[in-house]
Amino acid sequence: MGLLAKAWVGTAAKSSNNTGHWMSQKRKCLAGLFKCALLTLLLLCSVRDLYAQPGTTINLTSIKPAEFAKKLLRSEKTGYGPLGKFQQLMQNTFTRFNYLYNANERLKAIMDQAITAYSEDYNQLLSYYPYDSKRLATNPFLDSVIQHATAGILLHDLRNQYVDELYFLLGKAYYYQQKYDTAHEVFQYLNYAFAPKDDGYDLPIGSNISKVKDQFTILNPEHKGISKNSYARKERRNDGLIWQVKNYIQSGDYVQAGVLLGYVEKDSLLPKRLVPLVAETHGFLFYRLKAYDSAASYLVKTDFDGYKRSVRPRMYYLTGQLYALGRDSVEAARWFAKAKNSALDPLLSIYSALAEASMQPQRQPVALMPDARQSHTALLEKLSRKEKFHRYKDVIYYAEGAIQIAQNHTQEAETLLLSSLAAGKKITPPNDWQKSRTYFALANLAYQDNRFFEASGFYDSVSSGDLTTSRERQDLQERMGPLNQVAQQLDSVYFQDSLQKLAGLPQNDRMQILKEKARDIRKTIARKQSEAEGNQINPAIRKPPSTTPTTLFPQSQGSAAIWYFNNLSLKNSGYQLFKQKFGNRPNVDNWQRLSAINGTARAPGKSGTSSDLLSGLNPDGSLKLDSSNIQAEDLLKDLPLTAEALRLSNQKIATALFMAGQTLQNTMENFTGALYVYDSLNRRFPAWDSTDLLLYNKYICWLLLGKKEQADKTLGQLAAGYPRSSWLQKIKAQDSLLSPVKETSLQNQATYAYNEVYQLFVAGAFAKADSLKQIADKKYGRFYWTPQLLYIEAIYDIDRQKDSLATQKLGYLIQHFSSSPIKPQAQHLLNILKRRGEIEAYLRQLVITPAGQLQNSRLARLEAAAAQLADQRERRIGLLRNQKILNLTDSTAQKAEQLAGAVSNQHGLIGIKAPDSLKVAKGDSLQVAATSIPALATNKPAGPDSTKVAINQGIPPVEQPPVKDSSVQVNNLPPTHPDNTDTSLVAEKPAPQEILPAASKTETAPAAKGEQTIGGFTFNPAAPQYVTVILHKVAPVFASEATNAFNRYNLLAFEHEKWPVDHLQTIEQTDMVQIGPFKDYASAQSYLKQIQEVAASTFLSWLTPDKYEYIIISPQNTNKLKSPEDLRNYQAAYRQFEAK
Repeated sequence: MGLLAKAWVGTAAKSSNNTGHWMSQKRKCLAGLFKCALLTLLLLCSVRDLYAQPGTTINLTSIKPAEFAKKLLRSEKTGYGPLGKFQQLMQNTFTRFNYLYNANERLKAIMDQAITAYSEDYNQLLSYYPYDSKRLATNPFLDSVIQHATAGILLHDLRNQYVDELYFLLGKAYYYQQKYDTAHEVFQYLNYAFAPKDDGYDLPIGSNISKVKDQFTILNPEHKGISKNSYARKERRNDGLIWQVKNYIQSGDYVQAGVLLGYVEKDSLLPKRLVPLVAETHGFLFYRLKAYDSAASYLVKTDFDGYKRSVRPRMYYLTGQLYALGRDSVEAARWFAKAKNSALDPLLSIYSALAEASMQPQRQPVALMPDARQSHTALLEKLSRKEKFHRYKDVIYYAEGAIQIAQNHTQEAETLLLSSLAAGKKITPPNDWQKSRTYFALANLAYQDNRFFEASGFYDSVSSGDLTTSRERQDLQERMGPLNQVAQQLDSVYFQDSLQKLAGLPQNDRMQILKEKARDIRKTIARKQSEAEGNQINPAIRKPPSTTPTTLFPQSQGSAAIWYFNNLSLKNSGYQLFKQKFGNRPNVDNWQRLSAINGTARAPGKSGTSSDLLSGLNPDGSLKLDSSNIQAEDLLKDLPLTAEALRLSNQKIATALFMAGQTLQNTMENFTGALYVYDSLNRRFPAWDSTDLLLYNKYICWLLLGKKEQADKTLGQLAAGYPRSSWLQKIKAQDSLLSPVKETSLQNQATYAYNEVYQLFVAGAFAKADSLKQIADKKYGRFYWTPQLLYIEAIYDIDRQKDSLATQKLGYLIQHFSSSPIKPQAQHLLNILKRRGEIEAYLRQLVITPAGQLQNSRLARLEAAAAQLADQRERRIGLLRNQKILNLTDSTAQKAEQLAGAVSNQHGLIGIKAPDSLKVAKGDSLQVAATSIPALATNKPAGPDSTKVAINQGIPPVEQPPVKDSSVQVNNLPPTHPDNTDTSLVAEKPAPQEILPAASKTETAPAAKGEQTIGGFTFNPAAPQYVTVILHKVAPVFASEATNAFNRYNLLAFEHEKWPVDHLQTIEQTDMVQIGPFKDYASAQSYLKQIQEVAASTFLSWLTPDKYEYIIISPQNTNKLKSPEDLRNYQAAYRQFEAK
């Protein structure tokens, strides 16, 4: 620069006499100085001794093609030597101005396109970001961004200054593609590789070593100065941490997102440029958590500077919506006004003005509150007068109608929506998208008001592509087809009603109406014929192109002659000549003779009796429009003028109404609408032949709506009026599971279909079962669901980690199958799901070894953790000190009531002696409480209030066998929470001794058998034995649930016995549940006899009896079962041994 300055001074001295030349030289020197300074600044900014990834290399040997195996990319040569200043300049220049620049521009173009193409529905809560994330994820140009970023990394030295920029772009592209796992890995690598280093060594983030100015930090310090916002000065690792938070939010990991965002937000090194992004991300987190007031407060902190001018009004409107949902009407109105004043989109201006007006009444005292409807109407009139909003007058009415719908003013809303349609007809070009939305809103109003015929017509006018939400499109798809069927049935009802009304009129009035109707029919036919012939050339009006007369059959036209019937022009001219001569004639043979016959048939005095009269109705009851000579007498024939005709007409009406109700009930599951139609049928025809079926369906609808009182009332009407009806018997049998499902599986198609679904679910064919169930649900509705099917579906959903679906099905089972023995198990399972967070938190604190796990099932792990958690907190029923019960917790209210009743009948001090088989430590209050309950129950006198659970003391404890390699032992932890208890075991039963496995000590054991060998299997009655349940073609998840069911039952019924329950899978397509071992064959046989009596009707009622069977087997024989053939051989030998 010094040389350039001297040259400039010398030139100025020599040209002092020439002012113009001197000024020219001065400008040239100034331009040279500026270029030199700019080049120097660029070199200083680009050549910086910064190693982005010290010690990091890339190895591509395993993924390279064979022909390039020995060729190294520039990124693979990173560690081969130092990077000089000139090399660094070249690497930085090519990376920045080629790959990074192109990738950034492509990503900007993609986002601009996504924002521009996004169609907003201002009547709904706007999405947080101004683009459709699902549509953006399918943009193919995102792959181009990924390719540019990847190439920029691989083709250049990893020590250049823009590698972190490329990784950051790569993570953003994967984020927009909704590949959140891959984006997480990229952002995580960016966090690791570009963290502060100490001579190439990693520094623990957030530790004392990485402190900056004695403050803990997780961010990188950013450079300050004139180029602090340039590419080379930004620390993209800081941006990557914030985008990692956004990635967590999109993945649903809100806890992790909140923790990381809290650290970033409070970090002392957080640069000012990232403060708006942090606030925006924090607002996004609260938006997804539906904490709308907090989301709005953080959104305001962004200052909206990062959005384009066209997007800012939209963000103002979203802020107003969030404040409105947070019940801050003052702030909401302020932001709506800001959106209205700055909006470029007229639609946004309309919705912002209406939203602001809707906030005004909430901001004023009640005494000064104006009529909101009048203020909105005045606003609409004001907006409609402006030229800017003339094309959107239909939108204005629609928006006001939406507000009325939200306020449950349905009549006013319908009037405004009809005004919107009327205004839309005057707009050119029309807003077709708005017309579809208006029709959809009208259809919803009519559907909710049970005006199904009108709703069907409105839905037919809707185009699904114009609807904004997937929920609206789904409703349209689900309702349109079935409503068309309902509309056809209702149209038949209206037609029969019209015929009956005509038949009831005086004869003169009736004939006058029929004459007018016949005249209208003839006019309609003539109009249709004229429309069909409208495209024909009329020679009387339009001259043919040539003045030469055209003959009908030309003799010769040379080689280009065309046969008459293939020549359209000749055919048209022939048709016109025929019409000019003969007029309109029906397309029938011998039409001249037929016209004479018809003229004779319509002679006066014979119109009502002639058998040659044409009927005016089609077989389906609709009017014929294919006869141009139809008369009033033709229509008179089909009127219900006789008693028999009136009866048939009423029968058609009743059948059509019932079929419409069936469609609403079973296909659409609109039980309220079905009840409306059924009530109409019942009022009109109380003595209908199928009234019992009508009452049956009404009972179902009330039951599915959860209206038990109305359902019982309908059931009473059915029982009183039709005590022998088969439908009444079906209702009585639906809750009973004493009979297997297969007994009713062939009674009708519905139960057969659902039984097939059940069998597929149990067998593990989940995909096929799912598809068949969806088909059956659409065809038959929900009434034919069985509790067994619901229970196994819930287990399947839990195993797939779809707890919300499982909760719905379990709740439905509990509500609608109140007398089912599966209900207690469903309640137990539902309680576990409701406490999932607490249980999983407990699981995370455990160190679980493989031998300590229940089964390879999510449900099994949840149940085990629930039992352990209950043992820690809820199992402590009371403390027994000095033989006194001092405390009972609230979580065991049912047992507390039993204990209180027992204490009231005994002395204040109760002597309790623990069984000899239980070794209770002196200070172990938990074990003392466990032993005190059965002892207290046995001291109480027998009677109707005695304890329902009898503890089996007849089977002494046995030694534990060696752990088998093919099974995983079940932890027998007794659940004690009342919701976790199978209440079917403790509720009152007519014969509790038969249901509960309580063996008396005085019971005589069966006579012992000697040791025998049958079919290669040794049966030793004195050796330990297992009770084994063989499951045939049952999916592993249900086999695991069966194992849990036996374990739960044993814990309740045999509280003092610690029998392991194991799940074996040593044989193909066969699972085995082993309980034991027991002391000997007699003990196992006693246990087997007891569980056989109760399993099918209590804890295993969700599994049909054909899916399992029982055997008793020793450990030695168990080791011999290696194949299905071995199992069959043992079963045969076992039956022989039992028979002896």
